[in-house]
Amino acid sequence: EAASTDLLKKATQAGKVQSRNAALQILLSIKKEDGLKLVLKALHDDSKEYRNATLTYVSDFVNDRVYIALIKAMNKAKTDPKVDMLNWLANQSRNLAERDNIRKLLIKPRLTAMQVICKQLNNSNFEVKEAATWALVKLNDPQTLLDLAELLKSSDIKVVLLGQQALASFNGDIAPSVVAVLNSASDAGKVACIQLLATRKS
Repeated sequence: EAASTDLLKKATQAGKVQSRNAALQILLSIKKEDGLKLVLKALHDDSKEYRNATLTYVSDFVNDRVYIALIKAMNKAKTDPKVDMLNWLANQSRNLAERDNIRKLLIKPRLTAMQVICKQLNNSNFEVKEAATWALVKLNDPQTLLDLAELLKSSDIKVVLLGQQALASFNGDIAPSVVAVLNSASDAGKVACIQLLATRKS
């Protein structure tokens, strides 16, 4: 452990990404969730490769405590790490047990993980909005359908198209949520609503 810690420190100073990745992987395989501080620090690193490698290693020992810490960190993170963490949550959702766990996770009393992810739909940065949207689609929680449908109210055609694609990809009954926003949708959003309802033969 001491050798890995030393290697991580020296590789960071030298800017050697592969050595940093290897040292971090060894440390986390030993410490697991006890290495959470190390993980949170790594997720704010300038290197995207290092951040994503960290998230890959975390998948090996993730539990409720780790999810809560990462989702809290994601909520406060800058754009790039926020996007990485949202994409990671989407990937985690491929495992149905992990997906169900994230869906029912409480970050604190009366605040769910899903609410924190939904909040990112209002982020002014399109990449964050997009990453949050697809994370919600992968998580496939029917309670978030109305949040996704709200994207159809946007005056930004890119956001409307994102919402349309997300709702078209959602595995569930989207009609009530689409109908709920139809009257208040933007012009492009109204067209998207009609197309979605026609596609689903509602």
